[in-house]
Amino acid sequence: LAELSVENKEALSAQRNELLLALLTFLDAPKEQDDEQRLLAYEELLCPAVDALGSLAALPLDLPPDLYAALLDGALKVLHISLPKDGPETLRPALAAAGR
Repeated sequence: LAELSVENKEALSAQRNELLLALLTFLDAPKEQDDEQRLLAYEELLCPAVDALGSLAALPLDLPPDLYAALLDGALKVLHISLPKDGPETLRPALAAAGR
């Protein structure tokens, strides 16, 4: 990317930002009123969306602060919903099996 002109870097950055904004919608957890198709799509697309978001955000291009904050917020929401609902007690068997 070092050999790109400033205009090309700005254009690439703008395209990357558009992609990030579009992918952020895949991090929105389904609501109780959502149908089963929405739930299945969320479960299927969550990991690829997180991978793509991470790869795009890691590009050596300027990332606007508001977009960075949205990425962090989305990642924290995914982490929050992936934690067991009944707390750390459910993690002990998994950690013991992993040898920790």
